[in-house]
Amino acid sequence: MGAMAHAVVHGGPDTSPARRLLLAEMGWCRRAWVESARTDRLCSRSVLSTPPSLHPYLSCLLVLLVPPVLLVLCLRSMTDQIQSTVHDRKEDRRRSSDLPSTSAHPSSATDPTLTSGEGNASQGRLAASASSSAAELASLKIKLTAAIRQFPDFPSPGILFEDILPIFADTTLHEGLIRALELHVSQAYEKPDVIVGLDARGFLFGPSLALRMGAGFVPVRKKGKVPGPTVTASFEKEYGEDFFQMQSDGVRPGQKVLIVDDIIATGMSRLYGRGGSA
Repeated sequence: MGAMAHAVVHGGPDTSPARRLLLAEMGWCRRAWVESARTDRLCSRSVLSTPPSLHPYLSCLLVLLVPPVLLVLCLRSMTDQIQSTVHDRKEDRRRSSDLPSTSAHPSSATDPTLTSGEGNASQGRLAASASSSAAELASLKIKLTAAIRQFPDFPSPGILFEDILPIFADTTLHEGLIRALELHVSQAYEKPDVIVGLDARGFLFGPSLALRMGAGFVPVRKKGKVPGPTVTASFEKEYGEDFFQMQSDGVRPGQKVLIVDDIIATGMSRLYGRGGSA
């Protein structure tokens, strides 16, 4: 076998079957070596192209981390824009405040033309309000007068009795009566401190009017109906003499008093003239 190999290598003349067998074996070995090298190259490429066992976990981790990172970046960008806008507005306000005033008058001075205009406007509003109140009072008087009933020869012959009770039976008329009294008092008199209601019809709307005008209410009753120290006065009516009494401390000196009754023919001026308290 060694001789045949020597002969083959050195190109000997030996062409026997043994030589051919040796050449075949050498060819087979060469082909095997080539196939082995090719296989090694293929395996090396496969190893390089195949991801490691940790690659799937890394992919999942990237999938989970990318959206939050993008969200943080977006929020940071929005925050920067907001801060920039706020800063720009502050700068604009600062520049505006630094600009000199272009007003011809000092800011603390009052423009006489404006003052005159405001005074005229105020007077105009007062005049309009007075005119409106007068019109409202006139309308209420018509409605209230139409609601009053008259009874002749009551309670004595020759007396025409004016019955105001239908006004209290109607809530709208009752409210209109208090409103009419308030308008009349506001236009004709100063604001009273005390409203005195005469027995007995003065009790019907005296307290309501006093409450509406923010005043106190003091009743004046028939003789013998008021306890404690009293002031008494007599007065003449169409059908005879009568007496009124009120508590002596009901009205204090210096207070403004408004007397409320359904008729004017009373003796209250004599009452206050005697008591000297109003």
